[in-house]
Amino acid sequence: MIKEFKTKKSFDEIVSKVEEVCKENKFGVLKVYDFHELLKEKGFPIEKRITAFEICNPSYAQQVLSENSGLANFMPCKITVVEENGNVTVSIPDIDEIIKHFEGEKIKEIGKEVQGIINKIVESLTK
Repeated sequence: MIKEFKTKKSFDEIVSKVEEVCKENKFGVLKVYDFHELLKEKGFPIEKRITAFEICNPSYAQQVLSENSGLANFMPCKITVVEENGNVTVSIPDIDEIIKHFEGEKIKEIGKEVQGIINKIVESLTK
Protein backbone atom coordinates (compact mmCIF):
# COMPACT_ATOMS: atom_id res chain seq x y z
CA MET A 1 0.00 0.00 0.00
CA ILE A 2 3.07 2.25 -0.02
CA LYS A 3 5.19 3.25 -2.99
CA GLU A 4 8.84 3.96 -2.23
CA PHE A 5 11.31 5.89 -4.35
CA LYS A 6 15.03 5.86 -3.56
CA THR A 7 17.06 8.93 -4.46
CA LYS A 8 20.62 10.17 -4.48
CA LYS A 9 19.44 13.65 -3.43
CA SER A 10 19.91 14.74 0.16
CA PHE A 11 17.15 14.71 2.75
CA ASP A 12 17.40 18.49 3.21
CA GLU A 13 17.32 19.14 -0.53
CA ILE A 14 14.10 17.18 -0.95
CA VAL A 15 12.40 18.55 2.17
CA SER A 16 13.19 22.13 1.11
CA LYS A 17 11.51 21.64 -2.29
CA VAL A 18 8.30 19.77 -1.39
CA GLU A 19 6.14 22.88 -1.00
CA GLU A 20 7.39 24.43 -4.25
CA VAL A 21 6.94 21.25 -6.32
CA CYS A 22 3.48 20.63 -4.86
CA LYS A 23 2.43 24.19 -5.66
CA GLU A 24 3.64 23.77 -9.26
CA ASN A 25 1.23 20.80 -9.46
CA LYS A 26 -1.72 22.62 -7.83
CA PHE A 27 -1.36 20.90 -4.46
CA GLY A 28 -0.77 22.71 -1.20
CA VAL A 29 1.08 21.60 1.90
CA LEU A 30 -1.32 21.61 4.84
CA LYS A 31 0.93 20.33 7.62
CA VAL A 32 4.49 19.14 8.11
CA TYR A 33 5.53 16.58 10.72
CA ASP A 34 9.22 16.34 11.61
CA PHE A 35 8.88 13.04 13.44
CA HIS A 36 12.54 12.86 14.45
CA GLU A 37 12.23 16.26 16.18
CA LEU A 38 8.78 15.60 17.69
CA LEU A 39 9.89 12.30 19.21
CA LYS A 40 13.16 13.76 20.48
CA GLU A 41 11.21 16.54 22.26
CA LYS A 42 9.03 13.87 23.92
CA GLY A 43 12.06 11.91 25.12
CA PHE A 44 11.81 9.15 22.49
CA PRO A 45 14.52 9.93 19.94
CA ILE A 46 14.96 7.89 16.78
CA GLU A 47 18.08 7.46 14.67
CA LYS A 48 16.50 8.20 11.30
CA ARG A 49 15.18 11.52 10.03
CA ILE A 50 11.54 11.38 8.99
CA THR A 51 9.46 14.27 7.69
CA ALA A 52 5.89 13.76 6.48
CA PHE A 53 3.92 16.32 4.48
CA GLU A 54 0.13 16.38 4.30
CA ILE A 55 -0.80 17.68 0.86
CA CYS A 56 -4.13 18.50 -0.72
CA ASN A 57 -5.86 19.80 -3.81
CA PRO A 58 -9.23 21.20 -2.62
CA SER A 59 -10.96 20.49 -5.93
CA TYR A 60 -10.08 16.79 -5.86
CA ALA A 61 -10.89 16.59 -2.15
CA GLN A 62 -14.34 18.09 -2.73
CA GLN A 63 -15.09 15.72 -5.59
CA VAL A 64 -13.97 12.61 -3.71
CA LEU A 65 -15.75 13.50 -0.47
CA SER A 66 -18.95 14.33 -2.35
CA GLU A 67 -18.87 10.79 -3.74
CA ASN A 68 -17.87 8.93 -0.57
CA SER A 69 -17.22 10.54 2.81
CA GLY A 70 -15.46 7.36 3.98
CA LEU A 71 -12.45 8.36 1.91
CA ALA A 72 -11.78 11.13 4.45
CA ASN A 73 -10.00 8.41 6.42
CA PHE A 74 -7.28 8.40 3.74
CA MET A 75 -6.98 12.15 3.34
CA PRO A 76 -5.09 14.36 3.03
CA CYS A 77 -2.50 12.72 0.81
CA LYS A 78 0.97 12.31 2.26
CA ILE A 79 4.55 12.46 1.09
CA THR A 80 7.16 11.11 3.51
CA VAL A 81 10.91 11.66 3.31
CA VAL A 82 13.18 9.32 5.29
CA GLU A 83 16.93 9.39 5.77
CA GLU A 84 18.40 6.26 7.32
CA ASN A 85 22.05 5.21 7.28
CA GLY A 86 22.79 7.86 4.63
CA ASN A 87 20.05 6.60 2.29
CA VAL A 88 17.09 8.78 1.36
CA THR A 89 13.68 7.43 0.39
CA VAL A 90 10.48 9.25 -0.55
CA SER A 91 7.25 7.35 -0.06
CA ILE A 92 3.57 7.89 -0.80
CA PRO A 93 0.41 5.87 -0.29
CA ASP A 94 -0.55 3.74 -3.29
CA ILE A 95 -3.81 5.50 -4.12
CA ASP A 96 -4.62 2.99 -6.88
CA GLU A 97 -4.50 0.21 -4.28
CA ILE A 98 -6.69 2.13 -1.82
CA ILE A 99 -9.27 3.23 -4.40
CA LYS A 100 -9.91 -0.27 -5.72
CA HIS A 101 -11.63 -1.05 -2.41
CA PHE A 102 -14.28 1.60 -3.06
CA GLU A 103 -17.28 1.61 -5.38
CA GLY A 104 -17.84 4.12 -8.15
CA GLU A 105 -16.19 4.92 -11.44
CA LYS A 106 -15.85 8.62 -10.60
CA ILE A 107 -13.81 7.79 -7.48
CA LYS A 108 -11.57 5.49 -9.51
CA GLU A 109 -11.10 8.20 -12.17
CA ILE A 110 -10.19 10.85 -9.60
CA GLY A 111 -7.89 8.45 -7.76
CA LYS A 112 -6.03 7.60 -10.95
CA GLU A 113 -5.65 11.30 -11.78
CA VAL A 114 -4.41 12.18 -8.29
CA GLN A 115 -1.99 9.23 -8.26
CA GLY A 116 -0.54 10.48 -11.56
CA ILE A 117 0.00 13.98 -10.18
CA ILE A 118 1.58 12.74 -6.94
CA ASN A 119 3.83 10.39 -8.92
CA LYS A 120 4.91 13.43 -10.96
CA ILE A 121 5.60 15.40 -7.76
CA VAL A 122 7.75 12.58 -6.36
CA GLU A 123 9.59 12.18 -9.65
CA SER A 124 10.43 15.91 -9.63
CA LEU A 125 11.68 15.62 -6.05
CA THR A 126 13.79 12.51 -6.50
CA LYS A 127 15.34 12.85 -9.99
